[in-house]
Amino acid sequence: MGSDVLILTIYFLVVIYVLYQMALSLESQLEEKVKIDLDLDAAKSSLGAQIEQLPLDIPVRVVDGMALAAKLLKMGGPSFFNGDPKKMPSIRRLELSIPEGEGLSGKLTLNAGPTGKLSKDLLKLKGKFLTLELTNRTLDTQTLVDWDRSSITYLSTEAKRAIRVAPNMSWDAQQRQVFSVINPGESLRANVTTEKSFARNPDTRQLEPKNALLNVDELVTFASPKLKDMQGAMGRGMFSLNVMLGLRRLAQPETLTMYLLVPFNFNVELLEDEIAFPPLRWLLERPERRPGTFLNTMVLGRRPRR
Repeated sequence: MGSDVLILTIYFLVVIYVLYQMALSLESQLEEKVKIDLDLDAAKSSLGAQIEQLPLDIPVRVVDGMALAAKLLKMGGPSFFNGDPKKMPSIRRLELSIPEGEGLSGKLTLNAGPTGKLSKDLLKLKGKFLTLELTNRTLDTQTLVDWDRSSITYLSTEAKRAIRVAPNMSWDAQQRQVFSVINPGESLRANVTTEKSFARNPDTRQLEPKNALLNVDELVTFASPKLKDMQGAMGRGMFSLNVMLGLRRLAQPETLTMYLLVPFNFNVELLEDEIAFPPLRWLLERPERRPGTFLNTMVLGRRPRR
């Protein structure tokens, strides 16, 4: 009987040791992630203050894509992500309601990226540019984007002129840019960067974006807990895209174009990846298992979760 207990004990110790080594191996393959959020509430407040100075009342709101998915499911609409709205990424965007007479109104929706949880490799891919998305669902309001009066800031308060990336850019990046015009029923998706990202191809003489706008290592460093307060000190997020948006009524050609500056401020947070070994992840993530923080730190050598 004693020998059976000894054999079982040795067996379980070997199994635990193998599982532990598997967990360490999987943990070594994980990489730090960052979470990029848009401060759309600040954008809504800024737009509201600007609209107060205009002769036209334009309601501004922030729309949450996850809330919309949950509402559609509740109403018996299409089932996204196997019927679980929590698996749908939360896509928040700005929405401007444009009055168009006789009780009618149209909507402009705006969003910018990249946002969400991104690994280093994915951030390197998406961080080459900032992306602006605009959809014009109005009946007679033409929307303009003035790129020369739009700006980008990155890890500082110094503003740089926003440059829309276009194919076969043979012109000088210092020249004036053509407005982007989004007529009713149309949409725009544009990649934007700064002049410092461009270099001329020696063979084709075309301007090409050689350097990524967002430096992954810099973002990870500045998003660390030690430097996290720096974002608040900057007052406008770690980087930002400020878009000069023009509104013009087609039915009233004599009406002057009204301009609004739409500030997209990006906040960056450093995330730890999930524990790679599922049983250990379950143990450490149970709310009543706060001692798991000690195990997380001492056994896996990972920082405590915040």
